[in-house]
Amino acid sequence: MKRVFIFFLLLFFAEKMFANDTTSVNVYFELNKYTLLKEAKDILNDVQPDDSTITLKKIFIYGYSDSSENDTFNQLSEKRAQEVKKYLLSKNIPDSLIVDVKGKGSANKLFEQNLTTNHQQNRKVWIIIEYEAKVVEQTIIIKSNKKTQNN
Repeated sequence: MKRVFIFFLLLFFAEKMFANDTTSVNVYFELNKYTLLKEAKDILNDVQPDDSTITLKKIFIYGYSDSSENDTFNQLSEKRAQEVKKYLLSKNIPDSLIVDVKGKGSANKLFEQNLTTNHQQNRKVWIIIEYEAKVVEQTIIIKSNKKTQNN
């Protein structure tokens, strides 16, 4: 008599697991301006993930200016940060995800201001993005036919 054994091996259960991550991007500005450049818009267009397994959790927006700019009481850096927020909202990023928007001015510079290139690097908005990625597990079923003989 032949017996057929079918083994089901469930390697993974289909349950959701999540992995959190943080990334940051910078968008740069012209001297004494807060208008978004085309390059900045291109960068901001990628903030919203195309992948359905990635969900935005929080966005922090910090504007900066360099010491050669007219940033009275952080107004220019604040306007830069607000311009980025306004653009993200126009791209359907929910306002509730944007948890902090601040102008840091030139006093909180990121780079020493002794070189022209450093001035340019300080004329920016730094965007910190926290997201959650769903790790999708699959259920795999392996069938095995095993034949045995009775003696």
